[in-house]
Amino acid sequence: MKHTCTLVLFACLIFLASCKEDEVAKQEPETPIAVTTLAGSAQGLKDGVGTDAQFYYPSKLALAASGDVYVIDQDGTAVRKISSNGSVSTILASHPKKIVALVIGKDGTIYIGGESWIGKLQQDGTVEVIANAPDMSQDVFFYRLTSMEMLPDGSLILFEMTNHRVINITTTGKVISVLCNHPFGYEGGDRNGKLRDIYFAEVYDMFVTSAGEVYFTDWFRHDLRKISTDKVVTTVVGTDYATPFSFPMGVTRSKEGVLYLVEKDRIVKVDEAGNYQTFAGGIPGYLDANGASAQFWNPFDVLLSNDEHTMYVADCLNNRIRKVTF
Repeated sequence: MKHTCTLVLFACLIFLASCKEDEVAKQEPETPIAVTTLAGSAQGLKDGVGTDAQFYYPSKLALAASGDVYVIDQDGTAVRKISSNGSVSTILASHPKKIVALVIGKDGTIYIGGESWIGKLQQDGTVEVIANAPDMSQDVFFYRLTSMEMLPDGSLILFEMTNHRVINITTTGKVISVLCNHPFGYEGGDRNGKLRDIYFAEVYDMFVTSAGEVYFTDWFRHDLRKISTDKVVTTVVGTDYATPFSFPMGVTRSKEGVLYLVEKDRIVKVDEAGNYQTFAGGIPGYLDANGASAQFWNPFDVLLSNDEHTMYVADCLNNRIRKVTF
């Protein structure tokens, strides 16, 4: 009887060990965060593939439905297109007015914005101006545009610095509403609350969710903030300048609600509760590597691919477009 119990116990131990092995086998290995150069090398305006291409201070990014990445380049006077294999072509060069904003509509229309104008980029490389500040009335006039995005209804939302305005317009340039307007006085954007009561100093970039929430980097206040669908402003990360960021730039968000932003020399990952960690980078320089070993130099913008396992970064001072896979 004793031998029988021993054999049963031994068999149970083998069974439990086997289950443990199966459990370990089922655990997915942690996916490495790999940073590589998609395109770019030395400073310049040269089309080509991969490192044969050249950029000159690439800044804002936009993603087309095709998966092609568009970028404002040539220190704000050009728009370039980058395919998934790193092939770079110039679709607009040497524009006389500096370009600061870039948006692609669901139908593929490319919208660009300067400090006091918004236009559609035509297939022949010309620009059709749809809104020009000098032609607008003072109550909706905008100057020093810093960021532009498209809302779920297909209209555009603009942030501008001079009057601390947030303006909603159609893609034909008709003003729908001024969501906040503070032409007199200056408070640096250090309050939260109803959007109509808020001042903004300098919003560098924003991301609009499918529900219409707007996440934005408040460059002047060094934090990441949000406008809810009922037009209330809250801070996701940061309070009264005592924040983990130096000067946050581009921001993007996954369908699961994970936010990524770039600043100084790194990509930061932020959850909805405001918990944050360095996702990749952290040391200024240029190095293709994994995770924290990678190096960036003043990345200006970030966006996620359609499958959300690839990220693109406009690495401004390195004159490169970096690809992050995870």
